[in-house]
Amino acid sequence: MMPLSLVMQLAVLILLARISWTDWVERRIPNVLLIAVLALALGHLVLTGQLLFGREGQWGQLLWSMVLVALLTLPGMALKQLGAGDVKLLWVFCLLMGLGQLMLVCVLGLLALVISAFWIKRRPLPLAPYVSVVVLLLWLGGA
Repeated sequence: MMPLSLVMQLAVLILLARISWTDWVERRIPNVLLIAVLALALGHLVLTGQLLFGREGQWGQLLWSMVLVALLTLPGMALKQLGAGDVKLLWVFCLLMGLGQLMLVCVLGLLALVISAFWIKRRPLPLAPYVSVVVLLLWLGGA
């Protein structure tokens, strides 16, 4: 029998795949999928005291992560390069992983998006698929 944490991680990864597909095809991230990921993240945090893809969850660090995500994403929203769904997804990531992992996901996801913009001419490019792939790679790498 698989441990509960592994089952919850796999459920989140499946939801991230669906979020990525929807964002790629429809250019939107459904709130119901974000709420499902949020419920899994909060449920794991409350049950175990740990982040689902990280270490011990300290509420002060979680709040700091959310403030940092807001500061990093507000310029993108103001320039209409990021949608509200992208920002909400990154806020949910605050409850999934530690601050270091979150910054790695943001930086590598944005870097992959910028690099792919040279080959993919369709605009605007969705952010969810890029950050979700980074989360998957971190998970596979055991980070």
